[in-house]
Amino acid sequence: KNKINHTYDQRVSNLNDVIKKKIGSSVSYKICTLDNEYGPVVTSGKVEALIASTETAKKGDKINEIRSKKGLPPIATISVDLLRAEDGSTISSTRIREGEIDPSGKILKNRQKDSTIFD
Repeated sequence: KNKINHTYDQRVSNLNDVIKKKIGSSVSYKICTLDNEYGPVVTSGKVEALIASTETAKKGDKINEIRSKKGLPPIATISVDLLRAEDGSTISSTRIREGEIDPSGKILKNRQKDSTIFD
Protein backbone atom coordinates (compact mmCIF):
# COMPACT_ATOMS: atom_id res chain seq x y z
CA LYS A 1 0.00 0.00 0.00
CA ASN A 2 1.43 3.39 -0.96
CA LYS A 3 0.79 5.96 1.73
CA ILE A 4 0.63 9.66 0.88
CA ASN A 5 2.12 11.80 3.63
CA HIS A 6 1.78 15.44 2.68
CA THR A 7 3.05 18.05 5.08
CA TYR A 8 0.62 20.53 6.58
CA ASP A 9 1.92 23.21 4.18
CA GLN A 10 1.33 20.92 1.17
CA ARG A 11 -2.20 20.17 2.35
CA VAL A 12 -2.96 23.90 2.80
CA SER A 13 -1.54 24.61 -0.66
CA ASN A 14 -3.71 21.88 -2.20
CA LEU A 15 -6.78 23.22 -0.38
CA ASN A 16 -6.06 26.74 -1.62
CA ASP A 17 -5.79 25.41 -5.18
CA VAL A 18 -9.15 23.64 -4.91
CA ILE A 19 -10.86 26.70 -3.43
CA LYS A 20 -9.52 28.95 -6.20
CA LYS A 21 -10.54 26.43 -8.87
CA LYS A 22 -14.04 25.77 -7.49
CA ILE A 23 -14.96 29.19 -6.05
CA GLY A 24 -12.56 31.68 -7.59
CA SER A 25 -10.13 34.16 -6.13
CA SER A 26 -12.69 36.81 -5.21
CA VAL A 27 -13.55 35.09 -1.92
CA SER A 28 -11.78 36.06 1.30
CA TYR A 29 -10.85 33.22 3.64
CA LYS A 30 -8.15 31.98 5.97
CA ILE A 31 -7.21 28.36 6.66
CA CYS A 32 -6.21 27.88 10.30
CA THR A 33 -4.53 25.11 12.22
CA LEU A 34 -6.81 23.63 14.85
CA ASP A 35 -4.72 23.53 18.02
CA ASN A 36 -7.76 22.68 20.13
CA GLU A 37 -11.34 21.55 19.63
CA TYR A 38 -12.54 24.87 18.21
CA GLY A 39 -9.49 26.73 16.92
CA PRO A 40 -9.51 30.53 16.54
CA VAL A 41 -13.25 30.67 15.85
CA VAL A 42 -13.99 31.15 19.57
CA THR A 43 -11.38 33.86 20.14
CA SER A 44 -11.31 35.96 16.98
CA GLY A 45 -13.85 38.63 16.15
CA LYS A 46 -12.69 38.44 12.52
CA VAL A 47 -14.31 35.04 11.91
CA GLU A 48 -17.67 35.36 10.15
CA ALA A 49 -18.47 31.78 9.20
CA LEU A 50 -17.59 28.17 9.84
CA ILE A 51 -17.72 25.62 7.04
CA ALA A 52 -18.31 22.17 8.51
CA SER A 53 -19.49 18.75 7.46
CA THR A 54 -23.04 17.76 8.28
CA GLU A 55 -21.55 15.55 11.02
CA THR A 56 -19.78 18.43 12.76
CA ALA A 57 -22.04 21.40 11.94
CA LYS A 58 -23.88 20.99 15.25
CA LYS A 59 -20.78 22.42 16.94
CA GLY A 60 -21.78 25.79 15.47
CA ASP A 61 -24.33 26.26 18.27
CA LYS A 62 -21.73 25.53 20.95
CA ILE A 63 -19.24 27.84 19.21
CA ASN A 64 -21.76 30.67 19.18
CA GLU A 65 -22.51 30.06 22.85
CA ILE A 66 -18.80 30.39 23.69
CA ARG A 67 -18.46 33.46 21.44
CA SER A 68 -21.44 35.10 23.14
CA LYS A 69 -19.85 34.62 26.57
CA LYS A 70 -16.71 36.33 25.23
CA GLY A 71 -18.68 39.25 23.78
CA LEU A 72 -18.11 38.17 20.17
CA PRO A 73 -20.81 38.23 17.50
CA PRO A 74 -22.31 34.92 16.33
CA ILE A 75 -20.99 33.26 13.20
CA ALA A 76 -22.85 31.55 10.39
CA THR A 77 -22.42 27.78 10.15
CA ILE A 78 -22.33 26.50 6.57
CA SER A 79 -22.98 22.79 6.39
CA VAL A 80 -21.67 20.66 3.52
CA ASP A 81 -22.52 17.04 2.85
CA LEU A 82 -19.82 14.42 3.11
CA LEU A 83 -18.93 12.74 -0.16
CA ARG A 84 -19.09 8.97 -0.43
CA ALA A 85 -16.53 6.66 -2.01
CA GLU A 86 -17.40 3.72 -4.27
CA ASP A 87 -17.72 1.52 -1.18
CA GLY A 88 -20.27 3.84 0.44
CA SER A 89 -17.90 5.03 3.17
CA THR A 90 -16.95 8.69 3.40
CA ILE A 91 -14.09 10.14 1.39
CA SER A 92 -11.52 11.31 3.91
CA SER A 93 -7.99 12.59 3.78
CA THR A 94 -6.96 9.70 6.02
CA ARG A 95 -8.28 7.12 3.56
CA ILE A 96 -6.59 8.92 0.67
CA ARG A 97 -3.25 9.20 2.52
CA GLU A 98 -3.43 5.52 3.46
CA GLY A 99 -3.76 4.61 -0.23
CA GLU A 100 -7.20 3.08 0.27
CA ILE A 101 -9.02 5.41 -2.17
CA ASP A 102 -8.16 8.19 -4.57
CA PRO A 103 -9.43 11.78 -4.05
CA SER A 104 -12.58 11.04 -6.08
CA GLY A 105 -13.45 8.02 -3.91
CA LYS A 106 -12.40 5.30 -6.33
CA ILE A 107 -11.16 2.17 -4.54
CA LEU A 108 -7.52 1.64 -5.45
CA LYS A 109 -6.80 -1.71 -7.06
CA ASN A 110 -3.61 -2.24 -5.10
CA ARG A 111 -5.51 -2.08 -1.83
CA GLN A 112 -4.86 -5.12 0.29
CA LYS A 113 -7.91 -6.22 2.24
CA ASP A 114 -7.24 -7.16 5.82
CA SER A 115 -8.32 -10.76 6.11
CA THR A 116 -7.30 -13.91 7.85
CA ILE A 117 -7.52 -17.28 6.17
CA PHE A 118 -8.41 -20.18 8.42
CA ASP A 119 -7.43 -23.70 7.40
